[in-house]
Amino acid sequence: GVVLVPTTRGLSRKHIVEGTQTGFPALKTGSGYRSSVDLIITEAWAVVQRLDLLGPIVEQPEYNLLSRHKVESEFLPLYSNYGLGLTTWSPLSSGVLTGKYNKKVIPSDSRFALENYKVTPALTPLTVDDFLGDA
Repeated sequence: GVVLVPTTRGLSRKHIVEGTQTGFPALKTGSGYRSSVDLIITEAWAVVQRLDLLGPIVEQPEYNLLSRHKVESEFLPLYSNYGLGLTTWSPLSSGVLTGKYNKKVIPSDSRFALENYKVTPALTPLTVDDFLGDA
């Protein structure tokens, strides 16, 4: 079974995802767990309705010009089906939309320069031009 210690439970996204992966083996696919937030919230609502509990009422997705898909597509059914509300974060895409990284140089006083905010090659800061091309 699963051993619960104080650091393996709670209501953070991390714990909900881990709990869902452990508690809902039917979500496992050939390529791993399907961990989309909309599916997790839908499954959570099925459980809370069955147990007559209060369900999730808010999600906190990233939402900005460069990251819109979850809010504008994936979560659409959740708004009407469950009355889900949003508290979004990163409206400036971690500073990318400010132009701070336009020269592809990471300023020493920026979050990307922080030791615990390592930028992987896949997450290298991009400019709006990288997304929009030479429009």
